[in-house]
Amino acid sequence: MTNQEHFCRDHFSHAEPFNFGGHTEITGEFVKYDLARLHFSYEEDRFFLRLDPCEKQGRNLYVETGYIELSLVKHSLDRSLPTPTVHKLLVFLAQGMSLTVNRVIVADFTLTSRTFAAKIVLNGASCIQFDCRVSDGVALAMVSGCDLFVAKKVEQEYYSKGLPG
Repeated sequence: MTNQEHFCRDHFSHAEPFNFGGHTEITGEFVKYDLARLHFSYEEDRFFLRLDPCEKQGRNLYVETGYIELSLVKHSLDRSLPTPTVHKLLVFLAQGMSLTVNRVIVADFTLTSRTFAAKIVLNGASCIQFDCRVSDGVALAMVSGCDLFVAKKVEQEYYSKGLPG
């Protein structure tokens, strides 16, 4: 039996290419995306996130991940759980240290392994960024309410090889 979970946050008002400027190491053009679907296919042993561009400014990205990673995203989005999930806990810890989750950026894609890489950007007294799995970045973006961006170079590499979208 194929089971599909679905979650979509309201789309934002803009999705223009975005440049973060010189205040971070992250440069280039970016498009705002949103989580559209969590896909659990137990028969096929396939699990992925579908990211949709806001305002239809591009095509969908399918990010393959593992069952455990996708389950963690699903549980982080479940508001009925009595205790905080790991992603909510990370947001609470950041807030306790006077930091805010500013944005999540899908910054890299390796075609040979079909692997995406992301960065989380925190703001406080200074701007801090660190690498993360896309599944963790997406969950943090959804839990914290921050923006999720995909680098234009990631879109170009993904679609240049005819991957689904």
